[in-house]
Parts: sequence; C-alpha cells; structure tokens
Amino acid sequence: MRRGVTQDQVDGAADAILGAGENPTVEKVRARLGTGSPNTITRMLGIWRHQLGERLTQHRALPEVPDAVGQAMTDLWRLAIARAEKALADRLGEMHAALETARAELARERTTWQSRLGAAESELAHAQTARDLAEHGCATVDSQLQDSHALLADLIQQKDRLQALCDRQAEELRQFRGERGKH
Repeated sequence: MRRGVTQDQVDGAADAILGAGENPTVEKVRARLGTGSPNTITRMLGIWRHQLGERLTQHRALPEVPDAVGQAMTDLWRLAIARAEKALADRLGEMHAALETARAELARERTTWQSRLGAAESELAHAQTARDLAEHGCATVDSQLQDSHALLADLIQQKDRLQALCDRQAEELRQFRGERGKH
C-alpha cells in the first residue's frame, strides 16, 4: 500500500535545503524526497515555515546565542520567506501564462469545431433536399411508369379488338368473294 510523505520527511528535506543555502521550494523538496504531491508538500512546507519561525524565535531567545547570530538567523528567515514568495509568484505567473495559452487554444479549437459543425449541418441540409428531390423524382417516374403500363394495356386491348375485327372482316371478305365466285 502506498504511503504519502510525512511532515518529518518534509521538515528534514527543507532543513537540509536551507542548510545548503538554498530556498526550500515545493520542487526542491519533491526532488530531494523523490515523491510527494505538490499540494501536500505545499501544505507541509507552510507548517515547516511556521515552525521554523518559532524555532528561530526560541533560538534567538536562548541566552547562549549571541545577538548577532540571532539577527543573522532572523535575516536568513526573512530572506528565505522573500525568496519563497518570489518563487511562488514566478510559478503562479508561469501557470497563469500557461492557462491563458491553453484557454486561447481551446477558444480557437471551439471556433474551428463550430465552423465545421455549421458546414456539416449545411451539407446535411443540402443532402436532405437532394434526397427529397430524388424521392419526388422517383415517385413521378413511378407514376409515369404506372400510367405507361395502363396505356400499354389499353393499347394491347385495342390492338386485340382491332385484330379480331380485322380477322372477322378478312373472313367476311373471303366469304363474300367465295359467294361471288359461285354466282
């Protein structure tokens, strides 16, 4: 099971960084520990700084500490706070700039997608219109085809009647010629 960093680990790392003459930052503490979430380390560094101030005040109040050393520790603490605030301000500035860049990119992407959506909706409307026209054309051709079939059937009936009439008249003509030839 994974365990997070402890306050003692953060305190030790921050003390070591400060002892090396550097300002303990979230990144430096994480690098020294090799783990830890930035939020957790930020919170724990705040506790460490508060405790460091108390430790310096107690150390300064100790009778065996010369005033010059106490003053140097106080100055060092102020310097550490100033550097931490500057590092934090710089980091916030970088994060704000990155956020603005990402926000601008998202706005550009949104505009692009809205444009593509508009074009797709327009193409869909054109396609639906073309489909409706094609369906209407098919219905018209189907109706004309049905009319042609009805006309063809009617013409076939007329042809059959005329053929039958022609056949009867041809038969009557043969009979008439046959009777005339007998007279």
